[in-house]
Parts: sequence; structure tokens; C-alpha cells
Amino acid sequence: MNTKIEKSSKKIPWLAGLFGVQVVLAVILFNAQNTQTIAQNEPLLAFDRAALDKIEIIAPDGKINLQKKDGRWQLGEGLPVLETRMEELLNELSGLRTGWAVATSSDAAKRFEVTDEKFRRKIHVHQGGKEVGSLILGTSPSFRHAHVRKPNASEIYSVKMDEFSLPVENDSWMDNQLLQPKGDITALQFGDQRVEKISGQWPAKPEVVAAAEASVDSEEASAANDAEAKSQTGFDSSAFAKALSELAVLGLATNQAELDAPTTSDANNQGDSQLLKIEWKVTTSEGELDYQLLSKNDEYYIRRGDIDHTFKLSKSQYNALAKIQELRQS
Repeated sequence: MNTKIEKSSKKIPWLAGLFGVQVVLAVILFNAQNTQTIAQNEPLLAFDRAALDKIEIIAPDGKINLQKKDGRWQLGEGLPVLETRMEELLNELSGLRTGWAVATSSDAAKRFEVTDEKFRRKIHVHQGGKEVGSLILGTSPSFRHAHVRKPNASEIYSVKMDEFSLPVENDSWMDNQLLQPKGDITALQFGDQRVEKISGQWPAKPEVVAAAEASVDSEEASAANDAEAKSQTGFDSSAFAKALSELAVLGLATNQAELDAPTTSDANNQGDSQLLKIEWKVTTSEGELDYQLLSKNDEYYIRRGDIDHTFKLSKSQYNALAKIQELRQS
């Protein structure tokens, strides 16, 4: 009996040591798994969103630079980027995570088109004038997903982003409402004819300032003048101001040779080589703006005096703004 007790007592230190080893191994394995999990959820692009000042997107057939100046994102031409579009891009980029690598070999990099030579998109992000991250975007494994690889790394990941969310055309990023006048529109002028808001309201009937300021001796005479003004012009100043405040261009005009053609303001005598030009002035609560419509061969353009670019316009919006000519008929 004593012999059995002695044998059992000798085993206790050995069992205790074995248990201790198991505990140490468990801790090591836990820490290793925890570290691996953290490593598998690292951001693919680490940047300070507030300090970011340039994003360069490169495609095999072109590239685009989005730059932040004076707190606003702009295209290389100085044109404003649509704020909601920019927010979507920043959200996508900051949300990219490593996850599990789908491949690491050089053959896979070629197959998934994430090499320096073969790619769908390259993204470079800068802050403080220095590049702080870049990605190579390749083929799509599934809808709205793409293979990506960081330069100088072998790991290839699948992330929620695709090449179609990274266009390299200016028109895809430009704020197409940039020609809308800022402030409240208070007056419109075409040639020597001008119509203004009266007590914050556009004239209920199509009358011009000259008619509004005409002296009247009685309420009956004023009503007669209103009726006469209505018969003289069909210009609806309220509708025109609304059309201008909702203006959305189609994109930048690129056919410079077409825009350099001679112009005429007479639609009835427009030559085959001439651009029809319609000009007017807008007064807002923040200042005055000069606008210009151009058209030729079913191509429609618009300019604004304070912006050194010409923009493409839809026919429907052109027709709505060309109604400013009706003001001259008064």
C-alpha cells in the first residue's frame, strides 16, 4: 500500500510539469493566432484622410489626378470634383483590408493582372507632397470585386472594388453643376432688355423693368399695361431662372477646332461654318455672371465668363436657356 502511495507521489511533479508545458503552449498558440488575425485585417492603404492631398489613378490607356487645394478636391484643370463622388472613393480606399491572400506566386500575379506591366488600374495616394501608399488593381473574381497587390509584395487579395469605380476621364469626376449661379438670381439681361425680381418675386406676368417702371395714373391703367406687356413677350423669367439654377453640363468640350469657328448671333443667317452665339448676363445676390451659348450642327455648348473652359450641353437644356432671346421681343 505504501509502495503505491510512493509511486503516485513521484508522478505528481511530472504531471504538474506536463500541465505547465501545455499551458505555455496554449498561450503561445493563442497569441500567434491573435497576431495572425490582426495581420489579416490590416488596411491595404494606410493614410490620414484629412491630410490626403492627391490621388493618382492610372489605366493602361490614360490617367487622372485628383488634387486637394484650399480644402476642395479638383481635377488637374482646376475644375471641381463632385463631392459625393469623392467621398465614395475615399470611403472605398480607407475600407480596403488585407484578409486572406488568395495567391502569392509570380504566375498568379500575371494571371490576375496585378504586375507592373499588366494591370487594370494603379492607385497612388499622396499626403504632404509624398506618396504614402499604392495598389495595383487587376482582374475581377466576382461582381464588383477585384484582385489587388501592393507593389513590392507578393500577397494578392480579393477586395470590394473594381476598375469601373476608378475611371480616368475628367467627365466622370467633374462636378457637372459647376455652372449653376451661386446665390439667389435677382435679374436677367439680354442685350438692352432686363427683367428683375420685385420684392423677391419674379413678375407674375412676362413684363420687363421698363414696363414695370412705366408711370400709371390708376389701377385700371396699370392692368392695361400688364396686358399689353404680356401680348408683347412670352418670356417666363421664373422658368428661365429655374432652368439656370438646375443647369448640369454633360462634360468638357474637346473639339477645339469646332469652338474656334466664326460666330454669329443671327440664327436666320447662320452660315455652315459659323457657331450660333447667344449671350446674356445674370445678377445674383453674390455678383454678376456672363453666360454664352454656342451651337452648330446639333452640337451644343455653354460658357461662363469666370471659368476658362467650354462645356457640352444637352439639346433640352440648350433649348430651355435659349429662351432668353424671348426677352428681346418685349
